[in-house]
Amino acid sequence: MASAFDLIAAVNDLRASYGLPSYNVSPILMSTAQGQADYMASTGTVTHLGAGGISLTQRLLNAGYPLLGGFRAENILSISSDASGYAVVHSGYWADADHQNTMLSANLTEIGAGVAVRGGTGYYVIDCAASTTSGGSSSGGNTPASGTSATQGPSQILSAVVLSTPRGDGAIYHDVQYGQSLWSIAIAYGTKIDEIKRLNNLTSNDIYLGQKLLIKNAGTATPTVTAATQTETPQQTSSSAPTLVSATGTVPVTPTLTAEPQASAKTGGIWTWIIIVIALLAAGIGTWLGTKKPV
Repeated sequence: MASAFDLIAAVNDLRASYGLPSYNVSPILMSTAQGQADYMASTGTVTHLGAGGISLTQRLLNAGYPLLGGFRAENILSISSDASGYAVVHSGYWADADHQNTMLSANLTEIGAGVAVRGGTGYYVIDCAASTTSGGSSSGGNTPASGTSATQGPSQILSAVVLSTPRGDGAIYHDVQYGQSLWSIAIAYGTKIDEIKRLNNLTSNDIYLGQKLLIKNAGTATPTVTAATQTETPQQTSSSAPTLVSATGTVPVTPTLTAEPQASAKTGGIWTWIIIVIALLAAGIGTWLGTKKPV
């Protein structure tokens, strides 16, 4: 089973392969990382939130860590308790940009690690941060490193992201809070990191406390066509159907024709012959009566 110092050695070996200086071991970060590993093992969950929902930043401050400019990050993982330090650090779960940033950030200078076991499952944590005593500067352009998490199963719990209500035009903006990363925000809103970066013209995964991120552009409202918005075109030709012009465009309308009752020529001819026959019969009867002599 990997120890906390095995994790730290593997992280510093990774940094060396990129030409980066090793992280210094911080007793305070060792304590916060081990505390989080113990908490995850006791609850059987993988989460950045400590007991009572406390965030990474607040855990560091409560432990007395002299946090510089908000620079802090945390990687967490739950895999087999037999995993080596190298296997944890090079796990596919920590291969994405956010997890790599925790281990390879130029803004972070110190590290602590924690390992706890429950059954055959190992819970691994590395806390990395920048201290005001580590020679860094707190002026100009400081942005917090992303806090990240990973797990094998569906029990993953991310730093709480409260979804913003869409504005009247449909646009959605999110105000970045402590312990949030592009990864956790993208998951919460059901979008992708690259899409958030594109909408906000971001060139890296770094975000900062209080930053307002555009999550979704203003939508185009679908107008409702009503009778008041429909007007019939005044000119029509025999070869084209009339149209209705509305907010949604020009819509062809098939005219409804009502046939006027018309007399049938065939039926009229039959009645003419009947009248003529009746007239002839009447004339014949009249002639016969006029010529009959009385007895």
